[in-house]
Amino acid sequence: MLVDKGFVGPDKYESIILVGTKADMTEEDDITFFKDSIVPEFFKNNNGKGKFALTRKGKNNDKGDYSELVAALGQLPDFQVAHPKLRSARRRRPLRDAVAA
Repeated sequence: MLVDKGFVGPDKYESIILVGTKADMTEEDDITFFKDSIVPEFFKNNNGKGKFALTRKGKNNDKGDYSELVAALGQLPDFQVAHPKLRSARRRRPLRDAVAA
């Protein structure tokens, strides 16, 4: 609902990246579940397809692995996402409730 109420335009899902963090602290089955279940569910209003990335925390002084996220950021469209102005509390309520959920 946040995407539907917070972004406008026919290609709004092209501007979204779903990021799974701490991939280094999980099992391969969890990563598979994220890719095969969480991602399609998150992007269900876009035929189950969308950009996603996994990040991994670094060890000791290593900065970690954010290469998938950097690659996904490079695929974002070159335009600004327009956000409609919400004029009344009644119109803001669905967005507020979606964020709170």
